[in-house]
Amino acid sequence: YETLETSPLYKISQENFLVYLSTEILNIEDKIDTNATSSTKIYLPLADYKKYRSDTINSINDRINITLFTGNSITLKTNTFSNRVAVIYQNYMPGWNAYINNTKTPIIKANYALIGIPTPKGENTIVLKYQPPYIFLFFFLSVCSFLVLFIFIFLEKQLKKQ
Repeated sequence: YETLETSPLYKISQENFLVYLSTEILNIEDKIDTNATSSTKIYLPLADYKKYRSDTINSINDRINITLFTGNSITLKTNTFSNRVAVIYQNYMPGWNAYINNTKTPIIKANYALIGIPTPKGENTIVLKYQPPYIFLFFFLSVCSFLVLFIFIFLEKQLKKQ
């Protein structure tokens, strides 16, 4: 796979926020003031809001960069001076797993439908991997179906010989 720096998506990612760090965490159940929203505010469900809420964070030195973006994984590098929530413009859905410095971490729903990852202060590597749910179950069912079909064909040939 090519890295983002060598792909045509690099320029687009520099001009648009594909990922950002939260500056303010708000309760999604509160009335959303569309005049006061910014691209770095995030809205979380009440349970997550209570867990991750914080005062407004204004650190222009905090950084987040995409270092790898493939069909089923995203790698980010962060350097922050306080705990933050990283938001990725990727749909929140089952099958995504997040790892910060090779340790599994929870994924939260941000802004109704995006992936949010609580990120500790300091330098971190965040890896998101997508694996469709139930893929192993469906693979197992497919293998079992082929085995049953093979046995059925074998038994049918045996019965025709007799």
